[in-house]
Amino acid sequence: MIIPAVRMRRAHRLRLVPIAALIAGALAALSATPASATPASATPASATPASARPGGAAVPAPTFIGTHLRKAESNLCLVAQAGPGERPVIQTQCAGFADQGWAFRDVGNGRYQIFSTFLADGNGNAMCLVSRGSGETPAVATTCDSFADQFWTADEFLGLPFPHDKNAWRFESANPVNSNHCLVARGTSQATKTTCAMFSDQFWVLDS
Repeated sequence: MIIPAVRMRRAHRLRLVPIAALIAGALAALSATPASATPASATPASATPASARPGGAAVPAPTFIGTHLRKAESNLCLVAQAGPGERPVIQTQCAGFADQGWAFRDVGNGRYQIFSTFLADGNGNAMCLVSRGSGETPAVATTCDSFADQFWTADEFLGLPFPHDKNAWRFESANPVNSNHCLVARGTSQATKTTCAMFSDQFWVLDS
């Protein structure tokens, strides 16, 4: 869906969360839950069943922290599920599961890191959303660092002609190599980046 030009302003109201304050919670979540906190139908085969955990006792799911990144044209949210290595950033139905939680860290000059409030790498570091290269490479959650391809700018658009969401955000890569490339998730596919345009699949609503 192509949308007409609307009023835009630089982000001033992104929900910023201290990154260190969430790492302990992410580590606890990883040690206490199966490979995904999403519904059973979406859980990968590598998820650890209750019978395989110590004592065979079920472990309660962790509490949702942060904000949903919900696509403005649907009820699909970005998610990075637990597992080894870098994790693909995909879409699932928004449901308040912990692995759908994201937060923003201000890195200066109008740039932000978008990091998972659920994941931590093997060394206890937070994991940030990244789409590398100059083309439409699949987005993943990887260890947060000072690489330019982990930095995004954020603009809020007001008065969008969506049925339910009139205000939404667009996130543009702050990497000079990817000038004018925005976070997008087409259909039900994995998130990536593409040339910024007034397409509805490039706009995101921040839901708590």
